[in-house]
Amino acid sequence: MKIIRTVIFIFLLPPVMFLTNSFAQDLPLSIQVKGQVNNIKYSRDSTLLAVATLKGLYLYDVMTLENVKTLQGHTGGVNVLAFSVDGETLASADNNLLLLWNLSTGNIQKTIEDKWTEYWSYDVNDRSFENPMLALVFTQNDNVIIIRTAYYQFKRPVGTGGRTLSNKSVGPDISYMINGPNEVYTITTALVFSPNGEPYAIGRATVWGKRRFQEIEDIGVTIQLPKADKEITTIHTDIINALALSPDEDTLASGSSDKTIQLINVATGAHLMTLNGHKDAVTALAFSPNGETLASGSKDGTVLIWENPMLK
Repeated sequence: MKIIRTVIFIFLLPPVMFLTNSFAQDLPLSIQVKGQVNNIKYSRDSTLLAVATLKGLYLYDVMTLENVKTLQGHTGGVNVLAFSVDGETLASADNNLLLLWNLSTGNIQKTIEDKWTEYWSYDVNDRSFENPMLALVFTQNDNVIIIRTAYYQFKRPVGTGGRTLSNKSVGPDISYMINGPNEVYTITTALVFSPNGEPYAIGRATVWGKRRFQEIEDIGVTIQLPKADKEITTIHTDIINALALSPDEDTLASGSSDKTIQLINVATGAHLMTLNGHKDAVTALAFSPNGETLASGSKDGTVLIWENPMLK
């Protein structure tokens, strides 16, 4: 019997060691919110996490993970967010409304109305392409805010006055082809700004399908870096919904409908790591300004807060 026990122990040891190694990546902290997460942003001091969902806009304490405030002003879902550089203002936008919030009081200090997503539409052979909101950023010492959809860019003043600074087409950056029963289209799906307000990285998807894409045969997912004039081919198997740039600008995070987060070296384009933890599509990403954590949001309303693995 002693021999049998010894043999069993020897054969069981490698699987136990393997399981231990597979959990070397720390499990993230989790928050459950109402509705699909559309966007996430950290406050400038990294103490608050603003979460925009299909149901509303919420502020969470990063240390306690408690909902410290619900900001009420949008009538439906909130699409994109941005904190001002001075950390005193939060901007939030839906398809028709941009609100600027005073963080100390929770009050709305400015409202701007526009039909951001209706400035451009594209139809080919009865197929409609949407113009979703992708990102929001404060620029020029917090005096100007930029709203970016897939194919349009808007500049609006932060101070008094509602004048339009500019509406600029950045597209249509889309292609659509039909070759017999086969259809192919390429579309912009995500964007992250650099600190100076210029697009830093753009997520793109090329989809091959049939029968008006009721049958999807393949999806090619790339990230464009306009300033570097470079394109990165990712290992995602579905479209990129969110991008985030680390504070040191060395690492790019991409979140996909394949439920994974990829960490990419900006300089080389090399894949560094895959973060697994979401059970549904990853729809939002943000690095904390202090670089210590990465927040991710999902279609199922789950928010995960990861320790930045690049610091280990």
